[in-house]
Amino acid sequence: MRFGTRVVAITSLLLLASFGTLAAVTLADLHDSLRQQQAVALRTVSLTLRSTIDRNSATALAMANMMALQPGNVTAVAQGDRAVLIERMAPVYDYLSKQSGVDLLQFQTADMKALVRLHEPARFGDDVSQTRPMVVAANHNRRGQNGLEIGSLGLSLRGVAPVMQGDKLVGTAEVGLALSPLIGAVKTRTGAEVAVMLSATMTGGPQRDRKLYGDLTIRETTDNALFARILDAAQLQLAREDVFTEAVIDGVTWGVVAIPMLDFSGRMIGGFVAVQNFSALQARYKRQIWQLLSIALGCGLVCFSVLAVAMRAFVDRPLAGLADWLEGLAKGEPASAAPSGGAADTDRLATAATVLVAGKESSR
Repeated sequence: MRFGTRVVAITSLLLLASFGTLAAVTLADLHDSLRQQQAVALRTVSLTLRSTIDRNSATALAMANMMALQPGNVTAVAQGDRAVLIERMAPVYDYLSKQSGVDLLQFQTADMKALVRLHEPARFGDDVSQTRPMVVAANHNRRGQNGLEIGSLGLSLRGVAPVMQGDKLVGTAEVGLALSPLIGAVKTRTGAEVAVMLSATMTGGPQRDRKLYGDLTIRETTDNALFARILDAAQLQLAREDVFTEAVIDGVTWGVVAIPMLDFSGRMIGGFVAVQNFSALQARYKRQIWQLLSIALGCGLVCFSVLAVAMRAFVDRPLAGLADWLEGLAKGEPASAAPSGGAADTDRLATAATVLVAGKESSR
């Protein structure tokens, strides 16, 4: 193997190792960046969901306070006059249920019995002191309470306000918001699909028409079919903090975040599950990989080609010419000028050989 060829081979290996190391480091950075983008997207969904729940919970309490502060309602609750309350509040409930997602509006007496359910007027008089901690807290503290709680209608985002006649508590007013519009709003803001999951253990067992996913059943979703497949592919375990995972469905990567759901009393009764389609991020990551590998390969080929041409022009040819000339002299061929045109060191070698040959010729 010629000297120049060996140099080109060794240098090519060094270039390959250098470009390979650079590509590996860059790919690791790209992968970390992809993971960070996915995590940020899921955290954004989580924060958006929490802020939406908090904001609408405050709205539910504000509505309940408005009902509790109306003098006509105060008098009717104090007198236990169901007919007046129904006459006054039925149009309000009809409007709010259509325009604001209110799924319940009701009043309780001071001894925590259901006085009027505007969403279910025929059912009243039952004691809620054992099943509704939020009503108990509002009754005892005489301050508004809000949060998630399961009642006779199921899970709602509720606000309960005390109904005061002077300094005397005469009852409580309650407004509940359905969760479907809330998770729909989160989907609109973030593009994520959202589901409300309830714990069968904490809520008294699964309903007959609900499929169990571990300990969880689906209550509400923005895409029923998708969540049925996601939950089959990714076995979720709820915790007191957000849990992040992934699920691959038909080649599409979905980021999954499970957000714990605590009711008013602090029990974890389920969770919100949000999924984000990461196919666009994955596709961009793959494009970046191919671009990086193509650039590294192209740069390696260019460097190899330039190096090979340079070594051939400035080292291989001059050395080969000098060797041929010296071999000719050794065989007794007539002396001629040594070849030149190579790199500085090869030209010096040729000049030195010429001087030596001239000295020998003159000494004869």
